[in-house]
Amino acid sequence: LPVKPKNVEILAKKMRFSAVDRFKSELKLRRLKVGDMYNSLLGSDDGKQSVMIFFEDELTDDEIMDYLVFKGFKDTKQGLRNIKAINEQVVIGRTIRERSLLRKIVPIFIGQVFKVGNKDRVLSAFVTFLKKIAGHESYLSLFLSRPDIVELIIRTFSKSTYLTRSLLSLENLESIFEYPDVRMDYKSVAERLLNTLQYSQDPMAAVREFRIIEEMRSAFLFLEGVLDIDGFTSSLSMIANIIVRTLFIHLGGDAELAVVSLGKFGSNELNVGSDLDLIFISGKEKSVRLAEELIKYLSEYTSRGIVYEVDMRLRPDGSKGPLVNTIDGYENYYHKSAHPWEIQALLKARSSAGNGKLLREFLRMKRRVIVQRGREIKGSYVKDIRRRIINEVSRESAGYDIKLGPGGIEEIEFLVQYLQLKHASDYPDLITRKTTTAIERLAKHGIIDSKDKELLLDAYRFMRTVETLLRLNEEKVLKVGSELADVIVDFLSLKDRDELIGRVEGARKSVVELAERLCFEK
Repeated sequence: LPVKPKNVEILAKKMRFSAVDRFKSELKLRRLKVGDMYNSLLGSDDGKQSVMIFFEDELTDDEIMDYLVFKGFKDTKQGLRNIKAINEQVVIGRTIRERSLLRKIVPIFIGQVFKVGNKDRVLSAFVTFLKKIAGHESYLSLFLSRPDIVELIIRTFSKSTYLTRSLLSLENLESIFEYPDVRMDYKSVAERLLNTLQYSQDPMAAVREFRIIEEMRSAFLFLEGVLDIDGFTSSLSMIANIIVRTLFIHLGGDAELAVVSLGKFGSNELNVGSDLDLIFISGKEKSVRLAEELIKYLSEYTSRGIVYEVDMRLRPDGSKGPLVNTIDGYENYYHKSAHPWEIQALLKARSSAGNGKLLREFLRMKRRVIVQRGREIKGSYVKDIRRRIINEVSRESAGYDIKLGPGGIEEIEFLVQYLQLKHASDYPDLITRKTTTAIERLAKHGIIDSKDKELLLDAYRFMRTVETLLRLNEEKVLKVGSELADVIVDFLSLKDRDELIGRVEGARKSVVELAERLCFEK
């Protein structure tokens, strides 16, 4: 550009600009866009230079929105409001040191926002996050020294609305971003929780925050590819088991009470947002009070939400039955009165807390019942239940119901459990809780062939991964045209939405055909 202002003014007029400032800002914006493309093609764009333009008052509102469109934003008016809110936080930092740190880390954060999908949502989440950390020099220093944590936060905002909400709800962010050892020392984690409960003025809030933090740390490992779906659901199950056992001890314990877990909790396949299926063994009135107190600690709503929903409907006679029962009471019920689906549910039963002798007796009773009554369950019965679930419960009309829809997760689980019950008397090691382990053992005994085994394992892990990503974004079904479909495509390293839908439809079709062929006799 010319050095003399007069010559710059002449140039601006020749370029048909009414004012020099407008000409300069337009030139800067165009150069910025070209620079972005150049750096992006060379893989060297850190985003810092792009971001600083927002905080130097060199662009008009229209030019900022123009640039946001260029960077992939859809709601540019909200984007503009977010940029102004961020700028305000930088300006009103409490100390000179905090303002200095903010001017350094904000460009790093926004540079990462520019790289992810769902930019509009992510930028809004960052504004809320920035308000939480702007006055904490320790957090600002941590983020400045750990760019990997900055990337992790922004990727989390992009990949999970559930984790975003959880992160923004925390009052204390200390240690949340330190990855746990993949081989988690559950004993030390349980001891830490017990100490927290003993010294906390609000134990209910403490256990809720503990669950959020530990769940988030495991979810980080899953989203970053360190844990696969089996490892993630197992980790969530162990966190829940730590909480149940530790609360049992914290509430005084009871030598005459035992806690048994069922469902996904029992099989160590717990997912995000899953409830806990529990039953209690004893016969003393005092034990009933402790069971009620444990349920209250887990499921009562507080300002910090709940720990887990607790489902007691799998006990004998469901919600009408006694909360606590004896071993004899359970055995009599399962042998004489239990519906076939209750025998099926018994496959998942596992010890969780309390009297070891009672727990061992219950598990021995479980094996006797399954061996004796397993063959009673017919394929036609299972097929009829699945038909009713698909027609009356599944949400197929809203999209692909990965869990309950035809050929979905539950189809595989019902098929596998049917085969377990049918052959348990001949092969007692089929009385196992985990679905993937059961599939392996069914193949070992020649009940299914190796091709069917691989089909079931691949379909089950694929659909459980998709279901988990849906749950992490608080969705029930997979919708073809949603932005979440793109998140799943990216996570699974697929080409596009068409490939994702093709895999879902292919897996479900194969599972339905396999179920018909193997055991669902007409």
